Amino acid sequence: MSGPPGASGPPGASREGPTLRPATEADLVALGQLETHSFPGEAWSPAQLLGQLHRAEGISLLLVDGDRPCAHALGWAAGGVAELLRIGTEPADRRRGLGRQLLLTFVQACHVAGAEELWLEVRADNAAALALYRSCGLATTGRRPRYYADGTDAVLMGRLLEPQGPLEPPRA
Repeated sequence: MSGPPGASGPPGASREGPTLRPATEADLVALGQLETHSFPGEAWSPAQLLGQLHRAEGISLLLVDGDRPCAHALGWAAGGVAELLRIGTEPADRRRGLGRQLLLTFVQACHVAGAEELWLEVRADNAAALALYRSCGLATTGRRPRYYADGTDAVLMGRLLEPQGPLEPPRA
């Protein structure tokens, strides 16, 4: 999946726009850098990333612009349930719709794996992520007080997935 032709981005961005592909063990260093830049102080270790990449039910996606990694999504789908564990974008690549592209592709992969519902948790102070998830029809289902190391709450979100089609806000 590629972004729109001529999409603007940081220096070094390809004219064709970002390309989305499955992440592999060869991407371990790039995933580590994305984690560090996306989740300062809470980045997954190389061992955690490697575990995700080797997980049989894992879904690991990497968005690259030219040869430059710019975003990633990590999660799993099994037994009719999917969970988005991580989604992060390089700071210079934010506000380009890459998070939405990753989320929609992740959901599509979950459909293929037979998932009927999607769950995630997000920092209560991450307004951009909360807005993205809500715009895609995820609803708050709970809260975990002081979940993160700095004492920030986790907001639990979820949504039933349609048998087919994109993740969109539910119809009234």
